[in-house]
Amino acid sequence: MIVMSDFNEWMPTGRSLRWIHTRLGKTALIRTFPSAFPLFALDRIWVSPPGALTTLSCFRTPLSRIASDHLPLKAIISPRL
Repeated sequence: MIVMSDFNEWMPTGRSLRWIHTRLGKTALIRTFPSAFPLFALDRIWVSPPGALTTLSCFRTPLSRIASDHLPLKAIISPRL
């Protein structure tokens, strides 16, 4: 299972994040907003099982900074067979 979302949860201990952390675990906090100068981690990716998420990073290019007000997240997921 893969869950990707722009939660727009400004508080790291906000209600929506606490709820999903109890079900899917915590995920890395990667600053994605605002795209011109990222200060806040508002976007998340969860993977189950958690070990399948091998890399999580922010995609930073001149185009990605103007394409949206959030920078996109990039995940490498290794399926377990």
